[in-house]
Amino acid sequence: IVVVGSGFAGISAYTTLSKKARRKVEITLVSDSLFFSHIPLIHEVAAGTIQPELVYWPITEYVHCPKKEFIHARVKGVNADAKTITLTEVDGDDVTLSYDALILAMGSVPFTFGTPGADEHSLPFRTLHDAEHIRNRVLHMCNSARETQDEGLRHDMLSFILVGGGATGIELAGELAEMFSKEIACRYPDLTQYLRLTMVERAEGLLKEREPWFGMKVVEMLKNDGVQLL
Repeated sequence: IVVVGSGFAGISAYTTLSKKARRKVEITLVSDSLFFSHIPLIHEVAAGTIQPELVYWPITEYVHCPKKEFIHARVKGVNADAKTITLTEVDGDDVTLSYDALILAMGSVPFTFGTPGADEHSLPFRTLHDAEHIRNRVLHMCNSARETQDEGLRHDMLSFILVGGGATGIELAGELAEMFSKEIACRYPDLTQYLRLTMVERAEGLLKEREPWFGMKVVEMLKNDGVQLL
């Protein structure tokens, strides 16, 4: 069995099958990353609430995967008829594995729905790297805003827009609002009046999959934290 992907799905498949197989089958875990990232907590990394090392761990340690069962590589191609998968390892060499069963659990990627300019001018929020990038961007804009005396430019530099009012967007908005009111207010007290965080959501409310009262409560909490909702 070859499992491709080291996110929640891939890790769960590998650990579950390993326990059930009891060494009666050979299981290989393939990933282009050496680490498992706990995605539900990365919004706290973006705001600096927790350190990055607290949300990712070496794969072979996290799932107790023997190194002989783990391959650090990217998928180059799959031949379903021959039941083989071709991988490109980190050193550039290609290797081909045969399989009886193949599990592809390579996760998702940010999608901007073809919105003009979105890919070029916005920051995605999907990985630990994205979270660190967002935090660094906020701090960079604060430093830049402090260096100018142009009031209008300061407002522009410190206006942040978050697109998407799902669970991830709400968590990130809440963490950034707290970052603004605590860390930024402490570091840059002269800039707090210029800070603005706006969430854009195309639906009429937030968290439509939950009960209406829950979405309304979230809206109330975000507004109390200074988040503008459009």
